[in-house]
Amino acid sequence: MRAAPALVVAAGLLVGLVVASGPSASAMSGGEQRERDFAAASAESGVPEAVLKAVSYALTRWDDRDGEPTRYGGYGLMHLTDPTPRQPDGRGQAGVAPRLDPAPGLLRAAAELIDASPTEVRSDPGQNIRAGAALLAQYARQAGGGQLPPSTAGWSEAVARFGAGDNPATGAAFVEDVFALLRTGHTATVDGQRISLPADLELPVLPALLGEKPECPRDLDCRFVPAAYEQTDPSDPNAYGNYDPADRPGDGNDIRYILLHSTESTYSSTINAFGDPSHGASTHYVIRSEDGEITQMVHTDDLAFHAGNWTFNSQAIGIEHEGFVADGATWFTEEMYRSSARLVRYLAQRYDIPLDRRHILGSDEIQRGTPERVAGAHYDPATYWNWPHFMELLADPAGPAPDADSGIVTITPPFEGNEQPVRSCDPGGAGTPLPAQGTNFLYLRAAPSDDAPLIGDPVLHPDGGAGTTQICDWSSKALSGRSFALAATLGEWTAIWHGGTKGWFRDPTGTLTEPGTGLLVEPAPGLDSIPVYGLAYPEPAAFPSTIPVQPIQPLQYRIAAGQRYTATDVLPGQYYYARFDGAEVPDNHTLVLGERRYALINFNYRHAYVDLDDVRFVDPKN
Repeated sequence: MRAAPALVVAAGLLVGLVVASGPSASAMSGGEQRERDFAAASAESGVPEAVLKAVSYALTRWDDRDGEPTRYGGYGLMHLTDPTPRQPDGRGQAGVAPRLDPAPGLLRAAAELIDASPTEVRSDPGQNIRAGAALLAQYARQAGGGQLPPSTAGWSEAVARFGAGDNPATGAAFVEDVFALLRTGHTATVDGQRISLPADLELPVLPALLGEKPECPRDLDCRFVPAAYEQTDPSDPNAYGNYDPADRPGDGNDIRYILLHSTESTYSSTINAFGDPSHGASTHYVIRSEDGEITQMVHTDDLAFHAGNWTFNSQAIGIEHEGFVADGATWFTEEMYRSSARLVRYLAQRYDIPLDRRHILGSDEIQRGTPERVAGAHYDPATYWNWPHFMELLADPAGPAPDADSGIVTITPPFEGNEQPVRSCDPGGAGTPLPAQGTNFLYLRAAPSDDAPLIGDPVLHPDGGAGTTQICDWSSKALSGRSFALAATLGEWTAIWHGGTKGWFRDPTGTLTEPGTGLLVEPAPGLDSIPVYGLAYPEPAAFPSTIPVQPIQPLQYRIAAGQRYTATDVLPGQYYYARFDGAEVPDNHTLVLGERRYALINFNYRHAYVDLDDVRFVDPKN
């Protein structure tokens, strides 16, 4: 087992703005307003306008997201963090308070510097830029003995602190990103506002600060920035972030899956968050939207905290994609798809992972492990991720020939043209319509009729109500590439078993599905219904006395006799026991294997586990 990596950064990298005041220019109008905001903040604070624009672009791509926070609690064009919990809109994760960046409370500190209220800095783009500029100048003065740097190159320490707090590794990565922008320049129009960052071809190239070689194909633009591995409470050996050192697959933890995520924030702010041990999460890789650059943050033989499910954490590699689920194609670019596909092919070959939709999964397909967490599961990369195109890029070799009599159908709608109605996420409300674009799913109805309600989920709709078209409501969505047991047909209508009920969709041309292959399971003879699990843990007797027994807790769902589901994998019950390396815990980093075995099934929008003793495999022709 490899020890946690040490962080080595060139000395002097981590090197800010005077208290600023004056009226915001945001009351002015026109497509050049943000240009005037940046110019005014620069003149007021002493921060070079180019540095201010480059820092802003690296953190937010000059998008203030209408005053809503990112997943990591950042507001406005300067991504100033506020520790006050707030509910994101439909572009975020439903029911999940935003996590915070490594330096929480930047918004309030910056607001004080310009004598503005936190509300103004959250909601007014001009005030947000002014506040960010004031904070950046303060950092520079603190690093420079009360003086601002005389040249652009001298702003590196203040830039690193502004972007990544006190973490030297993520600070170095942020400086690399900002100074690359300063050299190349950039122009964009965001929300009708044109912003231009001229190229500075005379800016010297900083020395390379990120030296560890990433696990990537040679022809991809990759770098390694280590996620934090640090204890956050010395009295608690289980209070640490953001991953577990391991030795997969040599320690018995087979790497079976690759999980795709979307960041719900920007590339730089995601990297910064994973560098903070109090954040409590990470992935193995993060991919930038505009050019497909890859940052590896956790070695693939280690366990990143990314799946929200300990069984999948143990068995999967996670890849974050810069973007917001409700914006879809705005962020999911061709450069990103191609870069991600090349990385997935590399990892699949290295770990013998089949390139199919049973093993290449979205984070939204992963069940939470316990009943109280099911409703709050993340739903990224969600509706607008182009699964058909991505799987084409993987060049999946031909598998078993599909059998028209298999009793299994694979959901295969085209992405372009499949513009299902989708609304933003508004818990307790109806949400607002999102822009029409291609989608990766079919809606399922309670009966073979266009007027029938969408099927509901008993966890999301405990009152028995119907599903909705909100992007965070996965009750009635049958996702592209997933295979389900055929339940019935009636003319143009097809029903599949989905989450304990029949879900119907209309397919007048017969082109929305293909015959599927695989295994079918149903409750074993004599059982009226069987439980469904979110985790595949071993039986209590398998745990040694030094490792706490993990209870096997069924979810709220049950599978009734007569229902069938497709099994995508069969695996033994296992639990990887891990605590912080320095905590001196007995049997730390031990894989507990049991006799109990599970089948992973396509249950509803998400996968789930059933005990093999509770099911039998069936001949689809019977």
